[in-house]
Amino acid sequence: MEFLMPASIRHFCVMALAALAFSAGCASNERPACGTSADCPEEGQVCREGACTVVSQPTCSGDSDCDPGFVCVASICERTSVDPDAGEPDADTSPDVNIPDADTEPDTEEPDTDQPRVTRVIPVDGARQVPLDTDIQVTFSKEIDAFRTLNIQSFFIADPDSITSTHGAIEVDIEYQEDERIAVLTPRQPLRPATQYTVVVTTGVQDNAQPANPLFQRFESTFVTDSTEPADLENIAATYAPIIYQDTRLIEGSEINIDVPTTIDFDGDFDASNNLANARRSTTRTSAAVYYSVSETESHHFIHYTLYYPSRRTLNGGDFQYAEHDFTDIVVAVNRASGEVELVEGTRVEGAQSSEDYLTYKPDSSPVSGRGSNDFLTFPASALDDGARYPLFVPSGVHAGCNWVVRPDGITNTQCPYDDESFNSSSADAGYVLRPGDQGQTFDDATENPETGLREITYELVPFVDTIWSRRADFSCGLFEGVGFSYNPEEVPDYDRLVGSTPNNPLYLPTSLCSESASSNGKTPFAWFKFGTTTGGAWFLDPAIALSTRYDFGESFSREYCYNRFFDVDRREDPACAAQ
Repeated sequence: MEFLMPASIRHFCVMALAALAFSAGCASNERPACGTSADCPEEGQVCREGACTVVSQPTCSGDSDCDPGFVCVASICERTSVDPDAGEPDADTSPDVNIPDADTEPDTEEPDTDQPRVTRVIPVDGARQVPLDTDIQVTFSKEIDAFRTLNIQSFFIADPDSITSTHGAIEVDIEYQEDERIAVLTPRQPLRPATQYTVVVTTGVQDNAQPANPLFQRFESTFVTDSTEPADLENIAATYAPIIYQDTRLIEGSEINIDVPTTIDFDGDFDASNNLANARRSTTRTSAAVYYSVSETESHHFIHYTLYYPSRRTLNGGDFQYAEHDFTDIVVAVNRASGEVELVEGTRVEGAQSSEDYLTYKPDSSPVSGRGSNDFLTFPASALDDGARYPLFVPSGVHAGCNWVVRPDGITNTQCPYDDESFNSSSADAGYVLRPGDQGQTFDDATENPETGLREITYELVPFVDTIWSRRADFSCGLFEGVGFSYNPEEVPDYDRLVGSTPNNPLYLPTSLCSESASSNGKTPFAWFKFGTTTGGAWFLDPAIALSTRYDFGESFSREYCYNRFFDVDRREDPACAAQ
């Protein structure tokens, strides 16, 4: 332990040592007189009791242990910068030090918890007729970590048919434009026509914050690629559009809409589940329309004319029963070289779980013959209006693709193997005639044809591919029910039909229209007819196969499509597909 003497004893000792020093080193013991320490001639001297005295630097534990003019610093008495005799010393004898910040916590920023969002997408959600070579641009609300989180698992284009795609997503290149916060998807191959694609951005996309924030929520946006029908095929559909003899015998008053073919969105929306209710409103008058689609092989045109009715109405035990939706259809086979109609096949479409019935007719001039037990009814070629337009008869309430014949003796004969096939031409509930025109009319617009005495209106031709096929991925109910089927037709003898652009890629297609009715007859054209198993769809999607397996069209017949939008085939520029 260090022992510290009291200041009075230490001062006495210092004075005694100083006296010895002077007596030993000087001729005289006198010390220089002074008034203040500034009068002392030697460095280290202080003026004490009127004489200059040398002062040592004793140890200390506080300022009280030191002489006037000295302070205790690091346990040693050191001279202050202020002369004690020059005035009052600073009362605060503590060394000047920086006062620390009262907040001893390190300065930190609040963490970034703002989640990125998608603020813009091009093409916009719901866009139609989008070019096949389009890029998809997605803009984010803040900068994202593109290097780590922007990839084909978190950012992709979903393909409804899964053709030329991996796990439902098409092959793309991804680019991120950091300054604009835009991510760009570029398909490696052109998109397919008449197809609804979905742009998907998942929460796997994250920003650059620490810790990182994921996308606020999964983002989806849809667009439909160009579905315009080629002009030459549109002209073909108009040339062979049928004359429709529509019976109305089972319809009363305002319910005429049940016997007017129209579009699925006649009420202004693509919500099929409200069609029955909207069609039965007394204030509703539906405009007449018929869907068309054209497939073309090297030898023939196959033209489908699809009639949609908001309801089927049947009479059962004196009571009317209603089912939501009803379809009928005819396919017209035309020889491309001669331009002549060779076969017409109609349908009667039943419920979603039922089969369909063939109603096959041919002009008496046609060379087509049946295979095996497959047969047809014959009608005079002269019954074709302008040599091209088939006389289609549709029974009231229960709609089917029948035949209307006027024999040379002037007697009308409707050919359809179902009840209620009569067409009244003179009574109050007489039927009416629909002819193709530029615009669809309502039943109230009907005018009498002076030559026949029958009421007539015009119907509009509507491209099936643009309006219905392009929406085949809409299982939202909405338009189609959520359960579909895989179209992958069976092999036919001596011929292997590829579905889509590559083999073994079945199309997943909707089976039924949505309905809120207890009874629905909305089986979609995609699912019509079967080859003997649960596989359907060939009759509508692949008519060259469906018809030629049951009928012989002659040696020049070709099953090779020049154009089939359902299979994404377009070979019209090939020499074998040149216009006949």
